[in-house]
Amino acid sequence: MKALNLTLSLLLTFVLFMPAYSQVFQDFGIKAGATISNIQVTDIGPIEIGNQFYSVDYIEDNVANPSVACYTDLFKLDNLDVQAELSYMRKGATRTSTFVVTTVDNPDGNGQTVSFTNEIGLHYLGLALIAQPWGQVGDARLYTIVGPTFSYLLGSSGLLALPDQLSKFQVGYTVGVGVDPSKIVKANVFLEIRYNGDVRYFYDAGAKFWNRSWLFCVGTKL
Repeated sequence: MKALNLTLSLLLTFVLFMPAYSQVFQDFGIKAGATISNIQVTDIGPIEIGNQFYSVDYIEDNVANPSVACYTDLFKLDNLDVQAELSYMRKGATRTSTFVVTTVDNPDGNGQTVSFTNEIGLHYLGLALIAQPWGQVGDARLYTIVGPTFSYLLGSSGLLALPDQLSKFQVGYTVGVGVDPSKIVKANVFLEIRYNGDVRYFYDAGAKFWNRSWLFCVGTKL
């Protein structure tokens, strides 16, 4: 909650002060949506947490989380826009494990099972520099999205890891597509679908953990 409050405060400050610089930045606005993310584990094997070793042999399941961002257009050329975007994104994954119920009389199980679901949450403050080559298709404006991303880990939950084993800073990339149907629907909105990837793992304890996430968002210019 503290991570989300801090990020929302930064985004609100951005939105309130950007009009004062409207002669420098041509357009600015906000985006809101959801991420579908999971965690891929590579170099699979026992991981060390403190002095204990745990077996890891899976890819975490998808989980949906909120995302919010504000952006400004740095400059516009013919058929090319370049944006800077400040965002809050909660990444992570969930996994449900099923265990056999054992007793003293039935050490191999009594036919009953119990399930336990663990959700990992990773709170990131992100900065993206996005190139948007675009073209007109009828009254709709279609564009592609590509650019580097820089993220700072504000906090985490549900992950059995020591703080010094988590990488605070991440460099990555975003690629995707967008559509601006504002002339068709008579409303100042646009839609985007993006894939966000990191160039390195965020956690290394023998096995390496990587973020993988899709972002679906709707935005508007202010």
